[in-house]
Amino acid sequence: MRKSGILQQWKRALAMLAVCALLAQLSPAAPLAAQGNGAGAVTAKAIGFDDYTSADAGTALTRLGHGGGLDASRYGVTSAVYRGGEGKSVHVRASEDKSYVRLKMRDVFASAQWPDGVDWAPGDTFHVSVWVRVSAGSVASDGHFFLSAMYNSETAFINNQAWYTYPADDAGWSQVALTFTVPEDATALPGIALQQKGSEVGAELITSYYVDDLHIVKDGAAGPELLAGGTASRYRFDSDGSALPSRAEAAGGLERSGVTVADEDYASAGSSLAIVESPGSGAQVRFLRPFDGLVGYLDSQYELRVQAKLPDGAAGVGELRPFLQYEEDSYQYGEPVAVSAGGWSELTLRTTLSSTPIAVGVEQTDGTAAWLLDELTLRPVETGGISAAMTYADAAGSVAALTGEVDGLSGTAVLTDWPSALEGRAVRLVLEHYDAAHRLQATVRSPSAVLCGPAAPLALTAAWSALMPEPGDRIVAYVREDDAAGPRFWQPVGGLNAAYGEAGATITLDRATVAQQVYGFGATANDPANGLMNLANPVTRSEVMDILFGADGAALSILRMEINPFAPGDPAYDAVQATAYPVEGQPYDWSTDAHQRWFADEALKRDADLQLYALPWSPPSWMKTDGTAVGGTLDEAYDEAFIDYLVDWTRHYREVNGFDIRWLSLQNEPTNPSPYASSAYTNERLSELSELLADAVHGSDLSGDVLVGAPEASQLNRTWNHLAGMTSSSIAKLDYIPTHFYGLQPTQLDTYDLRSYDKPLMMTEVSADGAAPNDPTMTDGLRWAGQIADALEHGYGAYLYWWLVSPRGGSLNGQSLIQIKSDGSYTVNKRLYTLGQYSRFLRPGDRIIDAASTDEELIVTASVDPQSGKAALVVINSADEEIIADIGGLTDGPLAVYRTSDSESISPATGAAASGGQTTYRFRARSVTTLREM
Repeated sequence: MRKSGILQQWKRALAMLAVCALLAQLSPAAPLAAQGNGAGAVTAKAIGFDDYTSADAGTALTRLGHGGGLDASRYGVTSAVYRGGEGKSVHVRASEDKSYVRLKMRDVFASAQWPDGVDWAPGDTFHVSVWVRVSAGSVASDGHFFLSAMYNSETAFINNQAWYTYPADDAGWSQVALTFTVPEDATALPGIALQQKGSEVGAELITSYYVDDLHIVKDGAAGPELLAGGTASRYRFDSDGSALPSRAEAAGGLERSGVTVADEDYASAGSSLAIVESPGSGAQVRFLRPFDGLVGYLDSQYELRVQAKLPDGAAGVGELRPFLQYEEDSYQYGEPVAVSAGGWSELTLRTTLSSTPIAVGVEQTDGTAAWLLDELTLRPVETGGISAAMTYADAAGSVAALTGEVDGLSGTAVLTDWPSALEGRAVRLVLEHYDAAHRLQATVRSPSAVLCGPAAPLALTAAWSALMPEPGDRIVAYVREDDAAGPRFWQPVGGLNAAYGEAGATITLDRATVAQQVYGFGATANDPANGLMNLANPVTRSEVMDILFGADGAALSILRMEINPFAPGDPAYDAVQATAYPVEGQPYDWSTDAHQRWFADEALKRDADLQLYALPWSPPSWMKTDGTAVGGTLDEAYDEAFIDYLVDWTRHYREVNGFDIRWLSLQNEPTNPSPYASSAYTNERLSELSELLADAVHGSDLSGDVLVGAPEASQLNRTWNHLAGMTSSSIAKLDYIPTHFYGLQPTQLDTYDLRSYDKPLMMTEVSADGAAPNDPTMTDGLRWAGQIADALEHGYGAYLYWWLVSPRGGSLNGQSLIQIKSDGSYTVNKRLYTLGQYSRFLRPGDRIIDAASTDEELIVTASVDPQSGKAALVVINSADEEIIADIGGLTDGPLAVYRTSDSESISPATGAAASGGQTTYRFRARSVTTLREM
């Protein structure tokens, strides 16, 4: 997904969003004074374009420049339209046949040419904003824009379109903003670029727009007014000049023209938002970037509330549901609510935010033609303490200390910390809380736990929820099943209920229930391999490869490679990924791709059985409709040439380079518009091209050795939708189905269960959000281990992370397994080691077998080697406490044990031995442990 080129090295750290708000609206009448953080240093600047003339645009030495499909004749300053009382703006006139254009603003950062620019240094963080207004003469009246910082040259960009893309229209001025951190190896910042967000093929583009009031301020310096940094957002529709606010849009088939304002029907005062021409189920109203300006919301519980109804006089009922949107097709939904004309109903959605949603909104789930919205609020869930620390005591003395809080909005009580045992006694939490409806919301540790209350004890067997006799402001621990005195109930001051005890767990392997084959685990080489190859210290290069592929390291078993698309004459950061077929009709140039070939050779030195996976991000540019490797699509006239190239490339890499290219995929993320190498395909084209590729491979000497896959979309639901739109004949010819897991939600593996296609499944790319700071700890390692286990449980035979190593000196985000720093040193993230707990012991050719645990805190996966009959068991314990488990279904004999925890990295642990098919093992808190039969 987040692919190739320098762009992805510099995704801004998510933590900055929780510290610094985005830029608010500024009055152009009050120019920004330069601020100093040292002698003569300029830390903030405002550019209103009022002193610009036509001579300021067009050449490399002027204050305004152009890129993409823009040329010097299509932009300049104008006094006809501007923001504020007087002045000028920049008028951009784009051609309808250009998929993107860039306006470059150079007089921004200090340089020899622009000595009055803002002072900067590597590591500095800046906040930038500019204002955009679509001209009435534009082909499209609205669209989206984003900002980039030009980095080292005017053809390399730092941006984050997923986080900083903003709507603009012809109704008024809209703000576009960017926060970014200067990379460690930056030698120049040539300026700021404004670009329209890439549109789908055939969509109307904004062809005329105005730009005004560019502001930039160094983080922490005086400058543009920042938003107050509040914690809540509210949308009302009482005084908007248009039906939809500037940061709102219609989606899901709903047209903007189908939304208006209802002046006579509102929830509180003024007016409401009226959807009058809904296409039915799936129609959405989305409010973009709802967390801009808010602070401290990550890891906090937030609640979305919306008032909704049907118009007066409407018959029947409709159904609507609120949502949070994280990526383009990644949603978290609230419960659907029936609405009618009889009065306003409230839609609610509550969640703890681990990442920042890009939108909130309401989606229709029925066929109602019209509905109303009002009073959308997004606010933190307020909590109030209901008790200080307290202890539970019985005849034997004190047992535990408990602390809790009650949610002031819902009355739900939660423990603020785990119970802590006192004086050698044992207490283990079973139920974290239950809500005001007396329904348990947490998992029971033991299938025979007994829960009790003052009214009557309640027995519970293997349940996910149960009706409780106590009020909703109580918290329950659990009682020991074998307590001869029977269950006891404790009710101290503040209403916390607790009991005491200790419970075990049972893990069972079922060798008779055999599932899919294991294909392997790994990640992608891609352009960052070039940085590793060129490290001056050969010892570091060797150490990194040993950790990734060595038998004593993670022992990754699949290496994913790109079939490069760029031309040798492209900018250096792209030319590294030059295609072997740069000119039509000319011989292949097999000297390209030195970095990936070196990387594969080094990996094979450590594992001669390493398997390779290959795919293009784009055909060579001369085969594309837009003549570039970025965007566009394959020209149908070159279908056969492209397929022949893929087959020839695969054959050469197998026969000449000695690489076991086992999997060949048609295209990386075929519908993910991106500013890096990419190619968009409709489902019809995916069907045609996948059949051509399958026929070519299956009809060649590669048949049986190379497997063909598609469609490999960025998200599971997108892959599902592609397959639903492809022909049955094309799917039948596929050897496997690949997909990525970006934005994966907990229920999607069940909702979009690809096992229904009866094909081998491979998860071939995923990573943490590139905008978030890297988490090298066990917390992150446990996150990915859980997803690996979930994928294996749902039939996937392979799991591949995104980058193996980061771009050298790149931003410290979570996109790679190992971080390569600018000084040549490196950091290994725990996610590599938790991945290695699977890769090193679940080897290609093994078969997944059934494994189950009675303790929901223990997530288990097992495999067996068909040749030796030996099994491997991977156990995740994400709890903050040790858990002892009995393990059954083993063969008698010794067990080798390896563990990754806060202090261990695939380290040998205390071994065990099975007798009578059983053993007992103590699983360390916050760990991933693999037990292997010897």
